[in-house]
Amino acid sequence: MKFVLVGNRMGKLRLCRFFGSDSLKSRSIKEQDVIRLCLKDQKQEGFVEYQDTMLIYRLYTNLIFIAGTSLTENELAVMEVLQNFVETVIKYFEQVSEEDFVYNMDKIHMILDEMVVSGEIAETNKSRALLPLQLMDATRR
Repeated sequence: MKFVLVGNRMGKLRLCRFFGSDSLKSRSIKEQDVIRLCLKDQKQEGFVEYQDTMLIYRLYTNLIFIAGTSLTENELAVMEVLQNFVETVIKYFEQVSEEDFVYNMDKIHMILDEMVVSGEIAETNKSRALLPLQLMDATRR
């Protein structure tokens, strides 16, 4: 995976995680173009080719989850990772809402970092992906 983006239906970026060596300038251009392109498609989920990247996206309630991969990567496997990420967020927060992405950005990043490391899928088990976050919560009580 090259990156994971989450935005709302208005095109506002809510999560951005790049894996690899993209320059900051191309990142900001790419984020806006990618979100607009996927929202323009008007589908619940899909695959779109953008420059040298395959965009895999899925719309959940009012958020769009987008993964950028190489053109040779298995799109269905990446779609499953997006689904698993959303299910893990639901398991922790009991729903997927834009407010969780705004007010709990650190926790969302921890979940994604447990699941994807350096662009490679590291963990697919929801309970194991949430374990560090649950341990951190337990020490705060």
